[in-house]
Amino acid sequence: MLFLQSEQTGQQTDQSDRRKVKRKTKSKAMKMERKDMTEQDSQKSHGRADVSPGSAPKVRKAVVMAAGKGTRMLPLTESMPKHLIKVAGKPFLEHILESLEQAGITEVCLIIGYKAEMIQDFISKSRFRSMVSFAFQEVPKGTGHALMMARDFVGESQFIALGGDNLWSPRDLRRLSVFDPFVYIAAKKVADPSKFGLLHVRQQPGDEEVLLLDSIEEKPSSFDASGEHLINTGLYKFTPEVFSRLESLKPSPRGELELTDAISALARQNLVRVLELKDYWLDLGSLEDIPKVEAFLASLGSNSGNSGG
Repeated sequence: MLFLQSEQTGQQTDQSDRRKVKRKTKSKAMKMERKDMTEQDSQKSHGRADVSPGSAPKVRKAVVMAAGKGTRMLPLTESMPKHLIKVAGKPFLEHILESLEQAGITEVCLIIGYKAEMIQDFISKSRFRSMVSFAFQEVPKGTGHALMMARDFVGESQFIALGGDNLWSPRDLRRLSVFDPFVYIAAKKVADPSKFGLLHVRQQPGDEEVLLLDSIEEKPSSFDASGEHLINTGLYKFTPEVFSRLESLKPSPRGELELTDAISALARQNLVRVLELKDYWLDLGSLEDIPKVEAFLASLGSNSGNSGG
C-alpha cells in the first residue's frame, strides 16, 4: 500500500537525504549521545523539555518490530521473513535501516521471531551490524508484548518504534524524534479509515497547531464519507513510561497485548500528541504491494543517482 503526501517535496527531501548517507561509527554514536544528554539536562533545568516537532532530533534509539511471519506474503514467506523480501534491489529491512540512519538514529533494536537466524545473518554481513542489536519474541502475543521485549535495550531513554514492514521518510522520522515529555503518533489523512485505526483528536488549549489524541477507534464501520480522517500509521515516539502501561494491560479479545491500548491510557493523561506526516508512508503488507512500493523506491533511487533507493 502506498500513501503519499506532498509527493514531489517528499521525493526531493528523500533524495537529498540519500546522498548524505554515511556509516556511523560507535565513537560518533557515543559522542552524539553525550551531547544529547547534556542538552536534555539543560532543557530540564530551565523548564524547556517541550521541544516542538521539526527541531533538531534528540532521540537516538529505535525499536523495529520484525517478528511476524507475514501470512499475506505467502508463498514468499515460506522461505524467508517478509522483512528480507527484496524491493527495489535490496531487502526491505535495509531500506528501513537506511531511513533511520539518515534521520539521526544511532542504535536500533530489532524484535525478531520468525526465521530470526536469517535476519541475524543478514545484519552480521551488513554495514549496520555495529548499530543493531536483537530481542526475541518467541511467541506472537501482540505489538504490546513485542515492544516489551526491548525494555532492556531502551533503559531510561526515549525512543521511536515502528513496524518492520512499513517505511517512512527520513524527514518525518526526524520530525518525530524529539526529546520532550510526550508520546507522538504519526498520522496520515485518508478518505476511508475503515481498514485502519481512526484517530480522534482535539486541539491543545492555547496552541491550536498541536493535536492531542483522545482515542483510537480500530477499523470504524461508520464515518463521515465526505471528509478526510487521520489514521494511525504505526510510527511512534515513546518515553519509558510506556512500559509501565504495557505491564498493566490485560489481553484483548483476540488474546494479545495491544500497543494501542497502552497509548490510549497515556492519552487519557493528555500525554499523546498527533503529528501528521509530510511525506510518504509505504506499507508492504501483501503481495500486491510489492510492485507499487518497488516502483516508488526505484523512482527515488534513479532520481538521486542511487538505484537502490
